[in-house]
Amino acid sequence: MNLLGLPYWVWGILSCGVAVLFVFVYPYKPLTGIRFFLQRWGHSLVWLFLAAACFVAPSSPDLARKLAGLGGLMYLAFMLGTFAFG
Repeated sequence: MNLLGLPYWVWGILSCGVAVLFVFVYPYKPLTGIRFFLQRWGHSLVWLFLAAACFVAPSSPDLARKLAGLGGLMYLAFMLGTFAFG
């Protein structure tokens, strides 16, 4: 299986690289509580979910779709926590 001509494991490694990048580079707004967590770790978790989806896609496509969906929900939460409501 592949996506755009590249095997899923390559996409998984690239996603892990982006997740590590966002551990060190993140938007800064002075927030507290759950919004701080979402801003600080949300984007990295999105990419970790996508990486996990890529790694399990060849053996378990249903689980991969669920993990990718969790990544999408985490991205929505990240966007809301970072940019919405002030």
